[in-house]
Amino acid sequence: AATAWGLDLTRATMIGDAASDVEAARRAGFANALLVTDPVEPYPASAPAPDREFASLAEAVDWLLSKPM
Repeated sequence: AATAWGLDLTRATMIGDAASDVEAARRAGFANALLVTDPVEPYPASAPAPDREFASLAEAVDWLLSKPM
């Protein structure tokens, strides 16, 4: 699908809200970011650290839009 759409997956970032999302992104070869949706529930210490963390979806979108195309 990436080839069909002309996507450069080396520049892709997967944003998720769980440790399993960070792990899935790593396995797929993407950069990853964690959207902290529950500040009361800490990110598991045993899970790999995300490349980035965002406190809100708006913050994540702002960051994505600031990246060069």
